Amino acid sequence: MFLKVNIQIFISSIILLLVGSLLHFAYDFFNNNFIVGLFTPINESVWEHLKLAFFPILFWWIVFYWRKNKRYNLKRNKWFLGCLVSIITSIIIILGGHYFMKFGLNIHSVLIDIILFYIAIFTGQYAGYHVYNFSEFSKIDNIYFPVVAIGVIIIVFIILTISPLKLPVFEDPKTNTYGIYKK
Repeated sequence: MFLKVNIQIFISSIILLLVGSLLHFAYDFFNNNFIVGLFTPINESVWEHLKLAFFPILFWWIVFYWRKNKRYNLKRNKWFLGCLVSIITSIIIILGGHYFMKFGLNIHSVLIDIILFYIAIFTGQYAGYHVYNFSEFSKIDNIYFPVVAIGVIIIVFIILTISPLKLPVFEDPKTNTYGIYKK
């Protein structure tokens, strides 16, 4: 069972890495379509690149639940808590790793960012699976907490794509602009 789970986490991580990599180019491919830009990076800011992890992870956990729920009798509340943990873990690793490399070690490398992205996805998937398998979800024994938290994250991504704060995490380092309207 342990080997099967680790293979599943590895395969899902590879798929998420590939999907995230393809999404990197979606906004340009679809001629800067506003709707596409809400869910894919619109510029080279660190914030926008978090979408490369967030939306594919969310989609994977939802589709897996939808397709495999009956076969594995998945516990909905724990499943979506695992999803939330996977998302948050990945985001923290991407942000923390990027800024540690940039400011702590003065390293600016696309290759390092790609490796960091994979580490974040893999670690997030493993953490989410671990929470699903081993959490005692009796204190918040409903689906509302993870679903509301994920919904809030989606809303925050949309709002901060349209109207980002004037902080370095939101700034496109190539154009020195912010957000979808390039202010």
